[in-house]
Amino acid sequence: MRRVPARMLAGCVGLTLAVSACGSDAGQESQGAAPTSRPQPACEGSPVQGGSLVYARQFETLTLDPIDIRNGNGDIFAVGLIYQGLVQYDPSGNSDIVPGIAESWTVSDDATTYTFKLNPNAKFSNGDPVTAEDVKFSLDRFGNPDINQVMGLMAKGYGSATILDPSTVEVTLTEPIPAFLDNIAIFPALVVPKRLVEAQGAEFWKKPVGSGPFQVDSLTSGESLK
Repeated sequence: MRRVPARMLAGCVGLTLAVSACGSDAGQESQGAAPTSRPQPACEGSPVQGGSLVYARQFETLTLDPIDIRNGNGDIFAVGLIYQGLVQYDPSGNSDIVPGIAESWTVSDDATTYTFKLNPNAKFSNGDPVTAEDVKFSLDRFGNPDINQVMGLMAKGYGSATILDPSTVEVTLTEPIPAFLDNIAIFPALVVPKRLVEAQGAEFWKKPVGSGPFQVDSLTSGESLK
């Protein structure tokens, strides 16, 4: 399976992150000759951990709660770097659903019961393992229209989540939903740590932990400075 590692790169969401550009070499152009391009030296080596990436977008990040999106892609693109879902779209860019926190799953014959087996190596950025309790807690948030007020339509058919053992979660739908895996691959169903969210409340979202490829160092936004 392909899984985004839980090791974290230095960075912050707001996101003060920087990489060297891989682009054309303007110095190689001459009058009357076709422009040429070649990879810059920074692009020819192997990937390394660390460093910074500066990433500018039109909309700022106002919240890091994946189920309380307030500023469209300004929030969505940030939370997608911090958290993971049970499943995800293939990172190579196609529309296939591939494992995320769940390493495998089965579907009942009537397509109303999904049983997910969690990856035993899945961890949050603070080192805590991702457990079945975290998954159930996150899916129940996703399925609660009082909490999931932005994308409640994506939870259509969600009935309940049951913990079968510490690494297995069974999801029961009220009716077959052909797009169920697609629906839980996006931001409202991303998995958050139950213990910390319950203990810290609103403070958790100022510096949350997730199991995605980046960890939060600090969040600076127009709203946080008010």
